[in-house]
Amino acid sequence: MEEKDLAKLSQLQLGTEVSDAVVDFLDIVRRFQDVEGCIKLAKAAELLQVKNLGEFTLTLLNTLFDQNRGYLWRALSNGYTVKFITNACVKRLSKETESMLECKEFLQIQPEALAFFLTLEELNIDSEFTLVKACIRYAKFNGKCDEEVRDLFQKYALPHLRVLTLTYQQLLKVNDFLSLEQSLFLHDNLQNKEPLLTVKDLPEIEKSFSLSKKRRFPNTCCTLTVVPEEEVLPLTTVFKEGMFSVLPWEQNKFVIAFDATTKFVIKRIEVFCPLDLRGESDYLDENLMKRLRESEIDCDSKTTTHLTVTIKIRHKKKENNEEFILHKPKEHIYLNSQWASFYGTIKVPASTRVKLKVSFNGRVSLRHFERNVERMIQENDRCVRKLFGNVELDQFYKDGENGVKWVRKDGITVFKDIYVCPCDKPDVFSPAEKILN
Repeated sequence: MEEKDLAKLSQLQLGTEVSDAVVDFLDIVRRFQDVEGCIKLAKAAELLQVKNLGEFTLTLLNTLFDQNRGYLWRALSNGYTVKFITNACVKRLSKETESMLECKEFLQIQPEALAFFLTLEELNIDSEFTLVKACIRYAKFNGKCDEEVRDLFQKYALPHLRVLTLTYQQLLKVNDFLSLEQSLFLHDNLQNKEPLLTVKDLPEIEKSFSLSKKRRFPNTCCTLTVVPEEEVLPLTTVFKEGMFSVLPWEQNKFVIAFDATTKFVIKRIEVFCPLDLRGESDYLDENLMKRLRESEIDCDSKTTTHLTVTIKIRHKKKENNEEFILHKPKEHIYLNSQWASFYGTIKVPASTRVKLKVSFNGRVSLRHFERNVERMIQENDRCVRKLFGNVELDQFYKDGENGVKWVRKDGITVFKDIYVCPCDKPDVFSPAEKILN
């Protein structure tokens, strides 16, 4: 303690006992300015059941976390069984989950600390897939070989991951880390409303991962639902009942446009995938196939997997509009899947006009969903309706030299869901074009 501070204390005439106590307290604060020291102090407080000391340690830890977020993972790694330490960590993890997962120190925590983290109910994530990807990164960083990587994921991560909340497309990216039984069970349960396989059929499944379908909270994302999940029929039903549309044009575009009434971030867009009718002709009604052949309609969608999702933002007070490409065209991985998820972090300012466009190059066969915008908006939650104004759905095509033609409003659509997070921070704009994998 500096001499000027001692002089101030003496002027207050508080007495030697109080002055000595203040000096001793400040000396303790000075000596515990590192994470390791605070962990030891917190363990002592818990062992001796000294609540005030534990709360004081919590304050010290929060000060350190403000200085360096990586300190939080170091504290949790060495103190995940200590209540005072977990209290300090959990509060911040629940609010800043995604940014905390980007810290390099996350990859260095003890596997038991990872398991503890995954048991938390309140995590601010876009979806469970955020945790899945982080756990795969962790396992690859700490595993010395493929077998060890898989064992780490199976033992410490998978039992706590809510894999039944994943989309089918997300599940495909986890297959390499699953057993055959786990993979069969999840594929069946995520693809079919009435799955053939249950926990009774595969009792070991119940212990290998969480069967919870409840999403973690707080989830600050709002979802504009274009097509509710209960309307998405199994693939065999789509083929047998002819619940699809064959679009014969050389280019097809589907657009959803809206006014952003407040600032938010577009996190994910889910789009229905093309169908390969040739590959599934056994499921199709013979008369239906005959009519398609007579119309000389090519049912093959293999040339249409080159799809692109584009976001355009039009500013009222700016001449230059912004354009973002969420996904580069890939090979045939999307054929006959239910839907594909396209991720991004696109900041949308308030009072802008936003246009989301899905383009297919070539003839395409798609699930048939007709939407009425007014009814669709009313079916969404009130909090969602406040974010999106003047919503429009359009369909366009291009054929030969006639240029782009408008088909109709409120027609068929390929959009399933649009996930956004309201944003109170100042606008930060990304480059004019951003490619996201």
